[in-house]
Amino acid sequence: MTEDLVEGLFIGAISELKTNTEKTIKSGIDKQPQLSCRCTKAGFENDKQATPSIHGGPERALLHFSTENYKTLKTLVPESSHYLLKAPGFGENISSSTLNEKTVCIGDIYRIGNVKIQVTQPRKPCFKLNYRFQFKDMQKTVSMNRITGWFYRVLEVGIIKKGDPITLESRPCPTMTLWRVHGIFADPTVTEKELIEIVNCVYLAADWKRY
Repeated sequence: MTEDLVEGLFIGAISELKTNTEKTIKSGIDKQPQLSCRCTKAGFENDKQATPSIHGGPERALLHFSTENYKTLKTLVPESSHYLLKAPGFGENISSSTLNEKTVCIGDIYRIGNVKIQVTQPRKPCFKLNYRFQFKDMQKTVSMNRITGWFYRVLEVGIIKKGDPITLESRPCPTMTLWRVHGIFADPTVTEKELIEIVNCVYLAADWKRY
């Protein structure tokens, strides 16, 4: 069943990101549009990450972000900069408009082109988003509103093209939406039963189980 269409594909090199002081930090968040991308087990070819320990790797091979989230953010943070509140402002590799944190589940398997990918975790926003958008609470805002995007592992390599359909092939954990997973980890009153359910999910990335 086709769930969505690829509206944008993006890769980027490591560049300097301005902070709120005179200093800069290295980041791979600044990405450029592509018509097609070759996808390996590590993600899109020629896509770089400045901090591999928290960005990239087989459990974070590709980042997907909904274009609808940008509309939400323009309402939530009207004082934020700006021209970057559109794809690929959040450093995503894939953008589309229908799939989102309320509809996507941990373990979902999607086919895009001849590539097969599986949802592993919601994104954990890092502090660099605050500098990217010149808004000190961007990291906090996207976390609290659970509009962070999500990561995939690559099950089958190949080529993805702009405009390709995104087809859901399997949903082994239909109750474990990204929205719910975010909520469980943010809720100080979460039950032991819910935590055990999360920890026992074989599809959830290991670093979230240690979160």
